[in-house]
Amino acid sequence: MAGQRTCQRRSSRAGPGKMQEPPKSIEEFLKFQNWLSDEMETEKNIEGCSFTGFKANELTQLPRHLDAEQIYLFILKAHNFDERVFKIWKTHFLSEASIALLHDSFWWWFLHKFRPDRENQDCLFDRISESYVTLFMSIPLSRKDAFFQIYPDCLAQAIYATFHEAFPESSYLFNDEFKEDLGNNIFLWCSGLKPQKGFWIHWKLKELSTTTIHGSKKAPAKSVKERIADSQEHISTSIDFNIIKILNNPRAYTLPISKEESRLSRLATKSHYSSTGPEFNRVLFNFGGQSPLILYYLKMHELAGISKAPKKTKIKLTKIFQEPLPAPTYRDVIKEAKRQFARNQKDFRMEKLRINEEIKLLKQQQERIDKELDRLQAKATKKPHEVKQDFEKFLHKLRSEAEIERECVASLSSSSSSSPSSTDNYNFEEEEY
Repeated sequence: MAGQRTCQRRSSRAGPGKMQEPPKSIEEFLKFQNWLSDEMETEKNIEGCSFTGFKANELTQLPRHLDAEQIYLFILKAHNFDERVFKIWKTHFLSEASIALLHDSFWWWFLHKFRPDRENQDCLFDRISESYVTLFMSIPLSRKDAFFQIYPDCLAQAIYATFHEAFPESSYLFNDEFKEDLGNNIFLWCSGLKPQKGFWIHWKLKELSTTTIHGSKKAPAKSVKERIADSQEHISTSIDFNIIKILNNPRAYTLPISKEESRLSRLATKSHYSSTGPEFNRVLFNFGGQSPLILYYLKMHELAGISKAPKKTKIKLTKIFQEPLPAPTYRDVIKEAKRQFARNQKDFRMEKLRINEEIKLLKQQQERIDKELDRLQAKATKKPHEVKQDFEKFLHKLRSEAEIERECVASLSSSSSSSPSSTDNYNFEEEEY
């Protein structure tokens, strides 16, 4: 067609030659088998992978023989869709056009990030636009809006999962920035709009670091020999086979769940900054515009009968202009308020205890004074000349006791203010808000 880029089928690496002859001896057979096993082994890092070239009538297979259908199913199951919805979406996600989108989008992004190749990228993009239009036309009108609201995000997740599964030794490259760039690119292709910043936070793909898309556990970094040695050491030091002790107190011999594991088991919710939110601005948006992939397809094929100047209905779209600066979150504020409340409660209990002790001492002192006054009054009727001297001694004793009490109170208050509060190291359990 006019205007369409010509993408020739690339030749394979192996040049023309004679058909492989069958082995004539057992030695040749074993040698042939070893050669096959070497060819089947694939690198698990980006450096060991290369794009074999665009083929017009054939999809380039994903690295390490990954299956696009299995990857899509892994993503769909992670969304926990209703069974009826899952069956409907599964049909569309596993369609030929959707599978082609995953293959070509993966290789386009691979070339874009790691092996820039403009010619191959252009050929891949041509087919990506064709596959997207085919997929778009195959979805019933009643499901289009709902499907294409989730499809760009699911496609980005599938591409990310493919990178993680194909190149586990290069997983450090697939960081938050990688996810942000990948998602922005896919969303812009499909809808012309960037997703919200940090859209990938809801992706349920954290288990990819320890689990494959098929559900099997990935081998840990330690060797088998080291793991066996660790297990034997743990068994010999921690397990007590005294059956009487176990029966008397079975709970003491169960494996406790660590605090960290219990925290991770709970669903973490985001806490926003306790400050002004992001700044917004209003931008014009063409309400009648097409998806960039569909628009590219129309221009590429120069389809007849399409208006060159369609009616443009523009609306104002609200976009985030600037994210807020980092600040304490509401969870941090609540946590600090709890700490302060605990400190206040402790201070209140200590002050209440001190006041009660003072009241008790004052009552005891008053009782002693009353008894002494009663004694002096009784003595005044019998020996009035001795009472004056006894009364002066009594007053001097009261003044001395009062002075000693003031010194004790002053020393106690200074020591309590200098000693660290135990609530400073108090660990609060995090709550979800």
